[in-house]
Order: sequence, then C-alpha cells, then structure tokens
Amino acid sequence: MGKIRNLFRRIGSGSFKRMFHCIDLVHKETGKNKLLIFIDMCICILFYNVGYLDYHIFGFGQRNKQERKTYLTYNHNTALFKMVDDPEVSYLLKDKLAFNNKYKKYIGRDFFDPSVSSLIEFKDFLKNKQKLFIKPATSFGGLGEYKAITVDENTDVEALYNHLKQNKVFVEDLIVQHPKMSTLSSKSINTVRIVTLVVDNKAHFMYSILRMGIGDMSVDNSSSGGINTCLDENGCIIKACFSDKTGLYYTNHPTSGMYLVGFEVPMYKEVIDLCLKAAEEEPRLGYVGWDVAITPDGPIIVEANDLPGYDMPQNHGTSNKTVGMLPDFERILGRKIKV
Repeated sequence: MGKIRNLFRRIGSGSFKRMFHCIDLVHKETGKNKLLIFIDMCICILFYNVGYLDYHIFGFGQRNKQERKTYLTYNHNTALFKMVDDPEVSYLLKDKLAFNNKYKKYIGRDFFDPSVSSLIEFKDFLKNKQKLFIKPATSFGGLGEYKAITVDENTDVEALYNHLKQNKVFVEDLIVQHPKMSTLSSKSINTVRIVTLVVDNKAHFMYSILRMGIGDMSVDNSSSGGINTCLDENGCIIKACFSDKTGLYYTNHPTSGMYLVGFEVPMYKEVIDLCLKAAEEEPRLGYVGWDVAITPDGPIIVEANDLPGYDMPQNHGTSNKTVGMLPDFERILGRKIKV
C-alpha cells in the first residue's frame, strides 16, 4: 500500500501537462508507444522512486532493470546529505555572507555586509570601487535580487546602503570572467559546478557540470532558465546542453547559436584542485556543490550548495554514461545510502 500511495503522491504533486510533455519527449527519443511509456513511468515511481521528470532525464525508457538500480535519486540525495553534513555548520551553505567570511581565501573578491556595518564603513568600502554585484544573503536557484551596478560620483550612497539593509542583500566585487567563458554567455557568469564528498577528512571529486545563462539572464541557474551539461575528465562538453525549462537538448547555444560540443573549460584542473582544498577546510560539510567562476587570473568560488542537483550528472542527453552514480558514491562512502 505504501508504494501505491507514493505513486499517487508523486503524480498528484506534479503537473499532468508536464508529465505528458515528458512522455512525448521520451516517445520522440525512443519511438516507444506512449501508453507503454506511461505505464513504465508508474512502475519506476513504484519500484525506483523516480518521478516522470527523472524518468526522462535518466533515459529510463532505454535502461534495463539492473541499470535503473544504479541511479542516485532525490531520496538518495537527501539521505546522503543527512549522513555526511553536520547541522551545526550546514548554515554556511545557506547564508552567503557567512560562507564568504569562512571561505575568504577561495572567493577572490571583496564584499560588504550591511547588517553588521555602518554607513560610514560603507562609504569607506566604496573607495576605488566602480563595478559591484548585488545578491541576496540567503537564496537558492538564482532567485532574488541579482544585478550588477555602477558606483560613481552620482551614486546616492546612503540610499544604496539603506536599500541593501532593508532588502537583506549585500554587495561584492563584480566578477570578471575569463574571455573564453564569456563566449558561452556574456550576460551571466557561467560557472562550473564541482561536487565533492569528504570521507575521513579527505575530499573526493565526484563530478562536474558546466552551467550557462541564456538571453539577458544575469545568473546561470537551471531553475532560472539556464542550461547545463556534463564535462569530461578534461573539462570538455561531450554532448548537448539541457534546459530544465523546456526539457530540450541543445548542441548550439539558444541565444548566440554558438556550437557547444567540444568547448573546453580553461584552467579546469585548477578548478578541481581549488574545490578539493576548500572542501577540506570544513570536513563536517561532507557533501557540497561548489560553483566556480573562471577569471583571467584563475578560478574563484562563487558560492556553495547543499543538496547539489543529483539529476544533472545522470542526464542521458548530456553524458555518455548508461549507468547512474549511486555505486560511485557508495564506493567512496564505504557503505550503502539507505532510503
């Protein structure tokens, strides 16, 4: 009865329109009968706890029973976080200002916290500043106020300070990204998501994802409309890029038309090394997704995330793998992830 309730809960909590859109996409990719796809989706909800969105992304229409068992699901992801992340320090992954203070030597930029600093201190901070970036202290998925601003002699400094304080946002130096990264999207900082797992105080690299904005977006988050794809061991795009918003795959950038397959992230080894070092700063944060920007002078960490997206590295359209990541995580952990 529990599996049946879960089936109706998963279907009922979603959108039938999007579910049938997923069925259409799987039908186009596999040629399978839509009714059979629907039935198989329900079976996967019952026995693998995989909803219709993951069914499409994981390529379950093309996976056998043994292959399906290897996929890291939402429940695995949540259980893993609870296993290795200490609640006493997990606030660092939710509070961007606390994070910036803890990881100052990795973020490569100056910032100002209006909640603990005065207007006089703000005026002092602004000396020799021209380009800044506003962001919320607590936010996820690119939601909230994210925008670049210019500071000059016409800036009403007191009004800006009050805006920051009242809206619980802060400012930091504007990141200038590497020219090669700007070719992906010039409007947003296009980041590499590196996921690490710390076991016995040693950080392990698990996977990497390249994210980029589209249109006039100032952020590259998938949940805000950006696209993402898997990278190989050399930091190269190996297949198409995926949009959560449309459910479609793109070999060319939707805005610029730039051909994306084969693009190589500059300083990729340095990106991984930076995150491994940062991960060992606080081993009690065992499972972290680090968002890294590449500047002309090297990689810097933009922010870090709890519950990194389990779906992105297992996307059949962006990765060459035909199995999931669950065995990789359990091998490093040395134990099963129980859900």
